[in-house]
Amino acid sequence: MTRESILVVDDEPGVRSMLEAILKDEGYGVTAVGTGEDGVAAAARRPFDAMLLDVWLPGIDGIETLSRIKAQGIDAEIVMISGHSTIETAVKATKLGAFDFVEKPLSLEKTLLVLRNALRQRRLEKRNRSLLDQLTRDTEILGDSEAARRVRREASAAAMPGPRSATSTRSDPAPDHGRATILIVPASPTAETALSIRLISARRSCSGSTRTTPSAGSTRTSHVTPGWTA
Repeated sequence: MTRESILVVDDEPGVRSMLEAILKDEGYGVTAVGTGEDGVAAAARRPFDAMLLDVWLPGIDGIETLSRIKAQGIDAEIVMISGHSTIETAVKATKLGAFDFVEKPLSLEKTLLVLRNALRQRRLEKRNRSLLDQLTRDTEILGDSEAARRVRREASAAAMPGPRSATSTRSDPAPDHGRATILIVPASPTAETALSIRLISARRSCSGSTRTTPSAGSTRTSHVTPGWTA
């Protein structure tokens, strides 16, 4: 498993060396610099998972450093640290995208807790983006044949909500006959449309009735594949 990497930006050599030693003991990869300019340059050269950024720095301060890093699209989680912070500074840092704020003198336990929370947040966001990208790829219906166009039309129609009565006085939610559960199943690579789609329990409202198979209580299931008619 790849080690998560941390960038420490603090002008106090003692704080830098302490954080570097502790974080390396915790198993992180660590880079430490002493100015905001060096922090921006380091973050631009290589990706970091998180940053510990001091507010009071020579040259550009921590708030300006944070602003420049976010402006460059660097998505590392940033934890601000300061011994003279104010509520106004903390609010400003949060609005600029800082994950949290830790006060000096640093508590080892609190600093590690906040850092772990920041890294966990980053992992969750990356996981969500990956799943969303995968879902978009897996559910794309390819092809321009009539079968593919029919599948897209039926899927679109099944997802449209049915009419609701504006005068209903029911205290419990009325059944939504406009919703459909759709299961998209990849077909073989040689299939004409590249995907099959199985419409399960497609309960569209048609004059208030639901289409079912002759067997009592079972909902009709349509299985559409290229070249076949459901």
